[in-house]
Amino acid sequence: MPKVYAQSYFVPTDLVKGSIDAPPNGTDFNSMLLTTSQDADGFYDFKLTYYNKDVSFKMKPLLYNSFKLKFKAALKTLIDSTKVDVGGTPTPLTYKAADDSMVDKNVSVLFYQSVTYHNTEDGKLVAGTMSLISNEIPVFVKDSFSGISNNCIGKLKDVKVGITFKNGYIQKVLVEGKIGELEVKFKNVYSIGISSSANIKNLRRNKLFSKRSYTEKEILRIQANERLSVKDIQYDAKRKLYNLEVYLGDIIDYSEKIGLNAHDISPEPQTILLDEADTSQSEVEVYKEDKSELFEIVVYTDALNAFGLDDTENGLVQAEINKRFNLNTNLRDTRTFGQYMSPPFLSFLSKGIGYVTFVNLNVRYSKFEEGKEFVLLSELDGNTYYPLTEIFQKRNFTFGPILNLVTMENQDLKLDMHLNTGVLFGRTFYRTAEDAENQFVNNLEIPIEYKFQITPENAVNFCISDRLSYFKSFKEDFNVSTIKGGSLSGGEFMNTINMGVNLNLSSTGKMFFRYQFVHAFDNINQNYHQLQFGYSFYWLKQNGVKTQSGS
Repeated sequence: MPKVYAQSYFVPTDLVKGSIDAPPNGTDFNSMLLTTSQDADGFYDFKLTYYNKDVSFKMKPLLYNSFKLKFKAALKTLIDSTKVDVGGTPTPLTYKAADDSMVDKNVSVLFYQSVTYHNTEDGKLVAGTMSLISNEIPVFVKDSFSGISNNCIGKLKDVKVGITFKNGYIQKVLVEGKIGELEVKFKNVYSIGISSSANIKNLRRNKLFSKRSYTEKEILRIQANERLSVKDIQYDAKRKLYNLEVYLGDIIDYSEKIGLNAHDISPEPQTILLDEADTSQSEVEVYKEDKSELFEIVVYTDALNAFGLDDTENGLVQAEINKRFNLNTNLRDTRTFGQYMSPPFLSFLSKGIGYVTFVNLNVRYSKFEEGKEFVLLSELDGNTYYPLTEIFQKRNFTFGPILNLVTMENQDLKLDMHLNTGVLFGRTFYRTAEDAENQFVNNLEIPIEYKFQITPENAVNFCISDRLSYFKSFKEDFNVSTIKGGSLSGGEFMNTINMGVNLNLSSTGKMFFRYQFVHAFDNINQNYHQLQFGYSFYWLKQNGVKTQSGS
């Protein structure tokens, strides 16, 4: 008998929004889910869920044209049967046919996500099982009110939970339910670690907040199980608003699988749906990262050099191998925990903060054009030296760890910030004269870097960073200097400004573009720049490595 399993995906926002005719204010376009599973008879089941309504359809085999027709029919039925609460009045939604090109683009993504999931499911390793603890969740409000004991205003019932995992974190949580007859939604404001047993213990400390804020009068009526109306809203610009709160540990339980090599229990990137009313979704297995995705290799070149737009000798081809290891993935609320412990002037941008969250191991190799792979000894006023910027630029090999010190996150702004440091060992070829033999000098880079990353959607992210590096070469009588004020200055610091965009357009690799401006810290006029483009992929996956169940 085939194994029964399920996976959920959020339907793209623009597809939901484009399929609703004149949507009322407050309509949620982000919470429609497509769940796919395979039943015991081998049929592929699909279920669209939106505002506690769902529509299902079956397929066998999985064919795109059939999927598209069935999906569009289910989407129309679901939207036409959905009502949105507007000012206490249920308002029905009306379906409209969206733009064909936009529909094709988004439906094809959902189809191929589902196909990929079903084609790879049997080889996945189970990280653990996630389940609902209770169908009655205590709901709290931050401040005490008269008549409310322990700040608890009631119980959340008819609970449904959608969870998205990424990079060792619960990236998104959406909890839907009712307090009495009032429908309420809760979400997280920062990512929640799920890579260790300590993270699981801390689930009871992690709060989720209602998407809507309430006045004191509304909260008292909710606690009294009375229906809210427009009259309850106090139209006062200075009125105080409160968010309702629930604890994630009161809602879900994560039982990790005990086995060898189970130090990191991070689920792979995936979305699951838990629903107490649906026995097939009250408990869901989550899967570990595929072993064929352990090492990411990045191959890139410098466009300025490759197309002859600049004579800067940045190298013909560079290759990097990266591996990230999660360390302390426990983020805390910046407003209460990190407001005095985050970097100056930046905590106001952050809602979640963590310390020493990961270490990234990096190996880089650079291939230079023959005859340009070395640094030539220079002379100024009778003094010989090797230019600092060239020794830094022409390293043909570097390796070492980059350690995260501080991670800050703001999901509303789609912003991640990282303060990192590390130790990078490198090697540079040099010559004492044009006709001399190549020799090499070992060097050490100790960087401190602040990085901003904006991710408007999963397929695209933008980043900007500034890295200040202490740089030292190890060789006797090897003078590395910069020129400042017409004379040599023993500079030992380099600064790198980086701006880039990453395009995650497939499951096998990513494209990226980045510009770097690198200069001696004490003299910005001694500099070089790079305009790089390249492609990254998982090394073992490209070489055909596959995993076996139970391995």
